[in-house]
Amino acid sequence: PPLLSPKFLRKKRAVHISPHPIVYSGISDMIYPPSMRREGYEEYIEGLNKAAWFLQNGYDVVNFYQHGVDESTHKFGGLSSQAMFSIRNIEQGVAWLAEHLPASVRRRTLFVLVSDHGQNTFKPGRVLRFPFNEIARHKNSSGLIAMGTSGRLGHVYSKTFPNPPLEKWLNQKCAGKAAVVPRHTSWRLAGGAGPLPAHAKRLGDYTLLLHPGVKLRVEFTPPKEEKYLRFSMANHGSLTVDELMVPALFVPMDEML
Repeated sequence: PPLLSPKFLRKKRAVHISPHPIVYSGISDMIYPPSMRREGYEEYIEGLNKAAWFLQNGYDVVNFYQHGVDESTHKFGGLSSQAMFSIRNIEQGVAWLAEHLPASVRRRTLFVLVSDHGQNTFKPGRVLRFPFNEIARHKNSSGLIAMGTSGRLGHVYSKTFPNPPLEKWLNQKCAGKAAVVPRHTSWRLAGGAGPLPAHAKRLGDYTLLLHPGVKLRVEFTPPKEEKYLRFSMANHGSLTVDELMVPALFVPMDEML
């Protein structure tokens, strides 16, 4: 079964560690089972320290997400020096974690490194923007739970379905930039995800299918970055099997030193 599915986890002690904005955005609730504990962090080393603590205190599954590579490849491109800097930062963190853990913990820990799916460099002529304050307003008034993006697709999660007020707002926002697809259609287009509740839940109640050249920008927190960083130069592909291929590396942690 999938590594983080309820069937696999059952009574295992499991934790998901991610930056605070992602944990509190609501997206993690759509991806990880309710039985998984959630922990947020601000600095990379703080998150790694939490991962080390959970590993040393008997947790069976520790899922850790670091968003530095994703952010730098979106903003500067997959082959940029900034992206290489972020990858070296990941390597340094993994090395710190392996060195910090006691030998007894390393011997019983299988380390799995999973990449994000690939980046497609592009020059967006148009931006489909969902500001933080607008999202917050529709959470209160239209039954919106959360929004997310997986590249050329946007994912919208609703308290009820169908949801006419939410659908009306989405169609107004997406006019000329994306098609708003209800969940029964997106399940069918995704190859029949409908009978699989976990997959259907992750797709969302509405899927935003971006038109060519359109950049989707969902603001999970009030924007603080400089204006020149607000426009990405690369985005994930998420429409085909090839675009969604994710390499994974498995290695016993005691072999990493």
